[in-house]
Amino acid sequence: MVRVDAGEVQLAGEGGFLPAMIKAVLERGLRADLTEYLGYAKGVPGNLWSPTVGLGQQHRSS
Repeated sequence: MVRVDAGEVQLAGEGGFLPAMIKAVLERGLRADLTEYLGYAKGVPGNLWSPTVGLGQQHRSS
């Protein structure tokens, strides 16, 4: 709190500590939720055979 009182750290507003903390917590929670939903973590190799890969992709036969 000494740094806040000295004006070295901004708590609120753009570039502040609280918005950055909230963003980090939300991103971590969403990443964990998505990992649980998909069954694998982002960037883990070997996910090409996952049943969820390619859903929503349709190839037209003409």
